[in-house]
Amino acid sequence: MNVASASGTPAWRRLDQLMLVSLLTAGGFWLLLLSPPWDTEGSDGVGFFLTTATYVLLGALAMAGLYAREEVTLKQEVLMLVAVWTAAVLLWTARWLNLGVTAEHHPGTAYLVNGVSWTGSIFSGLWIATPCFLAWQLLALSIRAAWRRLSARRRCAGSAAGGPTGASGLR
Repeated sequence: MNVASASGTPAWRRLDQLMLVSLLTAGGFWLLLLSPPWDTEGSDGVGFFLTTATYVLLGALAMAGLYAREEVTLKQEVLMLVAVWTAAVLLWTARWLNLGVTAEHHPGTAYLVNGVSWTGSIFSGLWIATPCFLAWQLLALSIRAAWRRLSARRRCAGSAAGGPTGASGLR
């Protein structure tokens, strides 16, 4: 069902703009810090950067779409966070496996040539992805809090001066 909001925007097109901007800003910061595209060994560095940039974009769009809804349940919030976190774990696990896989891998062995096992790769994916995900979300939360605080000050200053309260453009 395509329910439109009060502004006439279809429900599937609404995004929480502040959530989207904060997640993209925080994600871009961590991407450039943790997997800079200019630090390449062949095309692998650029490829991983583009993969993680796509992850950040899709995760930010999904979360901004969820928080644009009129009512969001705790279950929806938890499921969204778990889904985006799981995608990060899979991404880093695949990256770790990629580091251990070489042309000399023998399919019958439990270990890859460089000594990386499947369970070790999954553990490494969890070990790397969890702090990365938390850092991304916490930085985005800090950006949203700072934006709201700044917007509140502007509204207070505008109303104290007798001027319009002004909208920040982002909610």
